[in-house]
Amino acid sequence: MTSKIFNHPALGEKVESISGHYSFLREGTLDYKGRNVLYHSGYGVIDSSCCGVGGCVFCQVAGYVLRRHDGDSVRTEVEPIADPAERDEITDMLKNRESCTQVNFF
Repeated sequence: MTSKIFNHPALGEKVESISGHYSFLREGTLDYKGRNVLYHSGYGVIDSSCCGVGGCVFCQVAGYVLRRHDGDSVRTEVEPIADPAERDEITDMLKNRESCTQVNFF
């Protein structure tokens, strides 16, 4: 098992890019086979591109929670989810729960 430190994104903070912006809105956990999966949901908007407009609701999966750091820290030790079958099942669960169109894994 390889663990990584995941730095939580700021919620509600708009991040600008050349073609639009995105923002994380919510942090959540999902129970999957007795383990907690840490994820964040948000939206992305393409509204300043020369090629048109669009947007999506997305989820970013940090991984299985191993240890949350104490205090006001926004860091969590996670085990990345590498198994394709587990990723597919978690993707389906998050699409149903969060109505997201895209799921990305850390």
